[in-house]
Amino acid sequence: MNTIHKITLAAALGMIGLLACTASIAGAPDISGTYKCSGVDSGSPSNPNFNESIVIKKNGDVFNIQAIHSGDLVPYDLGTAVFNKDVNNAFAYVYWGVKDNSTFGIELMTIKPDGSFDGVYLDSSETKPSTETCTKSS
Repeated sequence: MNTIHKITLAAALGMIGLLACTASIAGAPDISGTYKCSGVDSGSPSNPNFNESIVIKKNGDVFNIQAIHSGDLVPYDLGTAVFNKDVNNAFAYVYWGVKDNSTFGIELMTIKPDGSFDGVYLDSSETKPSTETCTKSS
């Protein structure tokens, strides 16, 4: 792992650590469920549009997240999400690659009034953020 990846990982984990220290699930919405997402990946200029599902399961005061490409059964990324005690309409999660553990990043999701999410994320190897929108399917 090169130096920039180590610095990015340390910054992402530090941010999640800070959020976790102030996290309080009390009063935060239960975001558990399966969501269908579509987005634009700035790291794939030749094929930027994508579709995926994310599965979110509550685990104590945090949420576990699995990202699954459309048509696949096995997750390609796993993550852990937290809420900040003062912000119940957004959550952040750090994720890492299942097959390629050098892949990691962070995503910030804003919860819209209808329960869908608007997200912005950054993979450790990219220099421009990507976006996605997710709607609950079950």
